[in-house]
Amino acid sequence: MFEFRTDIDYNCSIGELAELCEKYNATISIIQADGPAGGNPFISFLFTTQSDMDNFEYEFYHGPS
Repeated sequence: MFEFRTDIDYNCSIGELAELCEKYNATISIIQADGPAGGNPFISFLFTTQSDMDNFEYEFYHGPS
């Protein structure tokens, strides 16, 4: 398993995040609902392949390529 952890802005679209998780076979779990980055949720994404995680991370930060 490969893990990517980050905080999620409250303005993030849950629908778009769900689509991104589905596209890259990610399983999502909340580590901390009121996280350390200004109270935003701190989230863990789990992947079965390194390439899925890398592609997810790139699209998460930069948008679709």
